Amino acid sequence: MLTKEDISRISGVDLELLDGYRKIVELSGEEVDALPSGLDFLALSLQNCPLLTELPEDLPVQYLSVMGCPNLKRLPENMELAALYLFGSDIETVPEKSTCFSILVLIECARIKHLPARCKAISKDFTIEDCPNLSSIPNLNVVHGDFNMRNTQVTFLPEHLKVGGSLWIYNTPIETLPAHIRVGKDISLSGCKNLKSLPDGLMINGDLDLSETSIRELPKGLIVKGDLVLTDTAVSSLPEDLIVGGSVVAAENVLQGATINHEVPDNLTERIWERSGYIYANDRLFRIMAKEEKHFKVLASSMDVYFILYGSDNLVEQSILYLVPDDNPKSHVLGIGKSQSEACIDLILKTADRL
Repeated sequence: MLTKEDISRISGVDLELLDGYRKIVELSGEEVDALPSGLDFLALSLQNCPLLTELPEDLPVQYLSVMGCPNLKRLPENMELAALYLFGSDIETVPEKSTCFSILVLIECARIKHLPARCKAISKDFTIEDCPNLSSIPNLNVVHGDFNMRNTQVTFLPEHLKVGGSLWIYNTPIETLPAHIRVGKDISLSGCKNLKSLPDGLMINGDLDLSETSIRELPKGLIVKGDLVLTDTAVSSLPEDLIVGGSVVAAENVLQGATINHEVPDNLTERIWERSGYIYANDRLFRIMAKEEKHFKVLASSMDVYFILYGSDNLVEQSILYLVPDDNPKSHVLGIGKSQSEACIDLILKTADRL
């Protein structure tokens, strides 16, 4: 078993700084066989530790990365992780007390079957790849960054899922998207062989890739700001009400004689997020706490996740931001600040080239 002195030597962190250390402690090599109890640091990275079989039950880390540790089969059940990275791991479960509210990355984790019930919101990215026994993600409500899922058994997404970045799903047996899904940027469903339909009225503020799916017809009212990719699908015609701002990539018979409307509505972003409880500004997603006559009171990603998990308190109230929209409805520019006046100044700076 390693001592604190061993951990200091391997990681390069001075022994006197180890207790209460706020950065990542990095451990690797065959010398890492077991860690002592009584450690006190924020983040731990374990890489290529073939003799490591377990972690101490009192390990207090909030950030954990594990790669190349084939004999580590479980994590302490009382771990309350905010960020978790597992690569090529035989770990069977993510600790139920973990929220993974910052980021969750599971790649080649064949034994993972479900996510913790407390995994409801993520302030950065959500990545699940090559996890063939994971079949559902029922509690996830919002991902502020990108949503990446590849080679899983997930058949449906949460009904009211909101993604601030892009939604990328590959080779996963989903059959459709939820009617109320909201996505900030691109949607790619390439290689999802079971995908047969999309909800009517779907609006995408980027590209839509449906290549190598079982889609036969596009939904009514589909709006795609960027490119629409239909290669290797059974789509034989384009609906008359389709709007695509970029190019349509499809078989020649699909495009032959088709008249495509390229006039994307100026207020597409607002339409995507209306009645969702969120506003999309400066390529970021904000939770609306209050809507006033000339401004919004909002929470940024990390505090939105905190609010979802713990509810409103003094910390939430102190973290309120202000968004002030431009008077020009076609500009879609919003000023942001910790007060209304600060947001107004930010708006003036952003629109100064029009003066």
